[in-house]
Amino acid sequence: MLATGRVPDSVVSASPAPTTGREAPGAATPGSTSEGASGIPSGGPAGGGGGVRTATEAGALELGPLRVDRRSGLGAVTPTHAALWLSMLACRSRLAAQLGVATPWQPWPEQPADGEATFLQQVRGTLYAMQVVAVRTSGAARERATADLTWLDALRIRLESRAGSALGAPPVGYALPFPVTDGPSAARLAAHAWSGLQDASGALLVAGSGDAARASMVVQLLTDVVAHGSAWGVRLRAFPGLVR
Repeated sequence: MLATGRVPDSVVSASPAPTTGREAPGAATPGSTSEGASGIPSGGPAGGGGGVRTATEAGALELGPLRVDRRSGLGAVTPTHAALWLSMLACRSRLAAQLGVATPWQPWPEQPADGEATFLQQVRGTLYAMQVVAVRTSGAARERATADLTWLDALRIRLESRAGSALGAPPVGYALPFPVTDGPSAARLAAHAWSGLQDASGALLVAGSGDAARASMVVQLLTDVVAHGSAWGVRLRAFPGLVR
């Protein structure tokens, strides 16, 4: 199936690289490459043909197409197959993160991708929702919401800087889908907001075709959104970002 997407065999069959999904997108992850920090053996799991023996080796195997020396092949993805292929990569990257392996993402392209402005609007709405969540929760849930807000605000700033003057100011507030009066309803709002942002990420999948850096950016965004959402109970999907 992957071959029909005109992705080179060397990319499809490669062996790996990584994201925790929790880093603020402007810090060490979304604009920089920490190539040597991933701890991934260049020839695959230690021992050659000895098989997978640790969670780290299993996580590394999930990331073959995103390994540092294989990512240039992402530019061969065609618009027809980009959504499926990049969604699959995001799923594998998220699984690797769960196994403790973080992807060394490459720098974002200078020019915004199609759909970034629309995605930014959804980011703004999610940021507002998580502000409400932070107010209505306490303890570990509030700490999680606060960490989400830090990540979302860094992403908002970065997307706004790329949009330039083409995008107006956000509204003062957003309508909530239901009343949020306590911890349980706040957790439900968080799951709703992150699920919506994951779906919005799907609009960027086709925009990630034909350029390795842009494809990597789209996979990174989708991976991170899935990671944040799963912490609030958003169910992991085999093809995140694709229309249900």
